[in-house]
Amino acid sequence: MWNIPNSLTFLRILMVPLLVVVLLTRFSGSEFWGLAIFLLAALTDLADGMIARRTKAVTVAGTLLDP
Repeated sequence: MWNIPNSLTFLRILMVPLLVVVLLTRFSGSEFWGLAIFLLAALTDLADGMIARRTKAVTVAGTLLDP
């Protein structure tokens, strides 16, 4: 179950609350940090799918967590 694609998906799930806190908290550069977190999450979404298909590491858990 714990392969690189699933780890990236789990990391992205953990980034969501951080993104919400950063966007709802007013401080200098919050928009920049929000964008950076969002782009990092988007990159992990792209990467985990590509890695899973290339390495044939597609799992049921990964399919459920990242449809």
